[in-house]
Amino acid sequence: MKYTIFGFSQKKLIQLKLDLKDACIIRYMVDFYSSSKMIKITEEGKEYFWINYQYLIDNIPIIEIKNKESLGRRLKNIEESGLLEKKTIKNSKGTFSFFRFIEDVLLSLLEDIHPTQKSDPTDSKVGPKD
Repeated sequence: MKYTIFGFSQKKLIQLKLDLKDACIIRYMVDFYSSSKMIKITEEGKEYFWINYQYLIDNIPIIEIKNKESLGRRLKNIEESGLLEKKTIKNSKGTFSFFRFIEDVLLSLLEDIHPTQKSDPTDSKVGPKD
């Protein structure tokens, strides 16, 4: 089995009941989080980041999510896995979904990552033994 998918432990993704599309969305959020373009707020001492659903849909068409409702269901699944906490903010400009990573769960996706096993040239499946 390949150990990592998008830099995350495949074993841990499976344990969290997350699939390939979820992993791609999580990678997008992790990468975007570290950029200066992400809008962040602090509520009750916790930092949350805003995800513009349409922007995410437009930027990763390979996941074939066509509408905000479908993406919302994906994000709900990721939230239920324990990886995300959601905060809904309503103001005069509208309703916005902010998220924060649950750090220990995110770190667990990065743990248990092993280097790929190198082929043993003496393996009979690879070549003849002397």
